[in-house]
Amino acid sequence: MTGRGMQLSLIVRGQHPPGDIAGHLRDDLELVTRAERLGFDGIVKGSHY
Repeated sequence: MTGRGMQLSLIVRGQHPPGDIAGHLRDDLELVTRAERLGFDGIVKGSHY
């Protein structure tokens, strides 16, 4: 890869303790919005089984 440099992605688990679901969603949206502003190349939703 010449000239592109490293790409950086944020992995978001989306798992939260019980409680304020709307608050957890707001926190997640703030996190991914900040990552976008900072120039992250991708945001990935991970899963655990």
